Amino acid sequence: MLCDMCRDEFGTKHHRYSDALLDYGFFLLNIDCICQAVKVYQMALDIRIAVFGGNNLHVAIAHEDLAYCAYVHEYSSGKFHDARSAVTVASS
Repeated sequence: MLCDMCRDEFGTKHHRYSDALLDYGFFLLNIDCICQAVKVYQMALDIRIAVFGGNNLHVAIAHEDLAYCAYVHEYSSGKFHDARSAVTVASS
């Protein structure tokens, strides 16, 4: 898989690996593997924070992607705690 190749080439703390994870998370979200997508988006966000710090456009984009994924995940329950907190962080 592309994420494995990217991980092997760049390592688990490289922004290119986080790019591949974001693409993989988008794929998972579109095939309704929501729980896995949340985990993958969180991994990508964690890497981007480690690489770029907390106040960076790349980090904000990952926060936005995670917030949307959390919204989709929590939509059936009507409780949007995780999505709301992710949006708050992304917009600050």
